Amino acid sequence: MTKTILWKYSLFAIVGCICLIISSCEPSKPAEPGIYAETVLLNFKGEEDNSEPMIQVIKIFNPAEDGVRWSASDNATWLSVTPASGNCTRAATELSVKATTKGLFAGSYTGIITLASPDAKIEAKKITVKLNVVPAPFTMNTFNSDKFKYFIDYPSTWNVNRGLDKYGMITLESPGKKANVMIALTKLDKPVTLKEYCEQAKASSSKNYYYKLLSEKNLTHQNMEAVITEDINQLKETTSKQYNKVLYIMPGASIYRVICYVSPPEGEEAYRQLFDQMINSFKIIQ
Repeated sequence: MTKTILWKYSLFAIVGCICLIISSCEPSKPAEPGIYAETVLLNFKGEEDNSEPMIQVIKIFNPAEDGVRWSASDNATWLSVTPASGNCTRAATELSVKATTKGLFAGSYTGIITLASPDAKIEAKKITVKLNVVPAPFTMNTFNSDKFKYFIDYPSTWNVNRGLDKYGMITLESPGKKANVMIALTKLDKPVTLKEYCEQAKASSSKNYYYKLLSEKNLTHQNMEAVITEDINQLKETTSKQYNKVLYIMPGASIYRVICYVSPPEGEEAYRQLFDQMINSFKIIQ
C-alpha cells in the first residue's frame, strides 16, 4: 500500500512538471503599445528676465514591438519641447525640455507638457513642469523721506512711486509691479494703543476682503514697540489674491506701516528674504 501511495505522488509530480514545461513554452502576451516617460515632474529655477534657456532631457519609450506615433505640446510661453513629434519604439527617445525666464518676474510658474498619439487607444501622458523664478541680483539704494522722517533700503531695480506722497504714502515697485512695498504714515486723531490699532486694521480687512491671518508677532524695532503680521487677502468682488507682510510701529501719535505685498501669493517665497531685509532697514528719523 505504501508503494501505491508513493507511485501516485510521483505520478502527480511528473504531470505537474510536464504542465509547467508546456505553459512555459507558450508564447507570452505581447506588450500593449503606449507612451511612457521616465518622469512626470520637472523642476527649473532661474533668475527673472533672463533670455538664456535652461534645458533638461527626458526619455520616452514604448514597450510594444510596433512603434507608436506621438506628438508633444505645451501650454506655457516660457516652455518648449523638441522634437515635437516622432515614432516611439522600445529604444528610448530623448526629448529636450527648455524653460526661459525672459519676460518673467520673480514667482512660481507651472506648465504642462502633453504627449499624445493619433491612435485613440493610446493614452496621452502629461508631464508637469515647475519654474521657480527668483529676483535678479541687485544693489540696495536708500529712500530718504525728509518730509515724513524715515528711510528704507530698496533694490536698485525697483521704481519709487510718489503719487500719494501728499497723503503720507510712498510705494516702492518691483519690475512689472509684481511685488511692492508701501510705506504709509497715519496721524492718529485720538489716543490708541498699537495693539488696538492692529485689531482695527484686521477688522477692516475682514470686512472688505476675504482675509486669512497667517501669523502675528510682537517685537521691538528701533527700540520701539512693533508688530509684524502676515496674511493673505482677496477683494470680495474679484479672484485676485495677494500675500501681505506688514510692520506696524507707533512713535508717539503716529502709526508707520511698512506694507510688503506680492500677487499672486504663491510668489511670496521668492520675495520673503527681500521683504525681511527691507523691513529691517526701515528707520524712523527722530
